[in-house]
Amino acid sequence: MEVEIMTMTPNTTRGQALATQLEETTDSLIAQIEPCSEAQWRASAPNEDRSVGTMVHHIAVQAPIVAGWGAQVGNGEIPPVTMEIVHADNAAHAAAHTSPDKAETLDLLRRNTAVAADILRGLSDAQLEQSVPLPLVGGQPFSAQMIIEMVLIGHIQGYPHSHLPNIEAALAG
Repeated sequence: MEVEIMTMTPNTTRGQALATQLEETTDSLIAQIEPCSEAQWRASAPNEDRSVGTMVHHIAVQAPIVAGWGAQVGNGEIPPVTMEIVHADNAAHAAAHTSPDKAETLDLLRRNTAVAADILRGLSDAQLEQSVPLPLVGGQPFSAQMIIEMVLIGHIQGYPHSHLPNIEAALAG
């Protein structure tokens, strides 16, 4: 799924804070992953039908896409994504990336986090407050900031569907 990255308005304190939160969350994930052994990298995580490496690759790939959804909502557009699309894309990704290289994946995570953070830094307060009926959550109104906090940052940690607890459990053995 391709998301066009739009030119945003000047930096805001809230956009900057969200970008920093994303970077810090990603840095924390990387700090846990970098020292893991090859066996831990390939370990299957509880509640996930994929390895730690595949989950980290998934997080890396999704960062700029989800940031783009936030930008779309900030511009009053409705991202054309549903849970069915998400599940299908996740399954296709897991099948295509069963054994990603750790160094390449961490590099991808760093690069894509930087792209996503740049998108967030460009969002104005008004864009962050903009809401649209989001098909991803059954048409409920979601603001750009909610997407960023709950789906982008929360995807890694903090919300019920986050991957970090499963990754930590796999690393603990």
